Amino acid sequence: MLKGAFWKNQASIPFRFTIIRANDQCASCSEPTMTRPFYAFTCRHFFHKDCLESEMKQEQDKYNSLVEKERILQKQLEKSTSLNWTPKKISGKLI
Repeated sequence: MLKGAFWKNQASIPFRFTIIRANDQCASCSEPTMTRPFYAFTCRHFFHKDCLESEMKQEQDKYNSLVEKERILQKQLEKSTSLNWTPKKISGKLI
């Protein structure tokens, strides 16, 4: 989901160019950019293709995990609401 939105946003940016310098580094691994296939963005961020794909996979996994946690919490909320659950106090603290 995030990956598709990212590339769609990139495609909407008007054509521009950037100069790649020999000392430019990958924003992910800090190795020289031109040692492997890379992406260069107009904001002057450079990523090796494999580094960017790895970072996007990690972010997608985090996003998927958060969506799953939200789904579980929503189910718990619906269940507690349907059971007419009310908070109880023990030693002056709500539980």
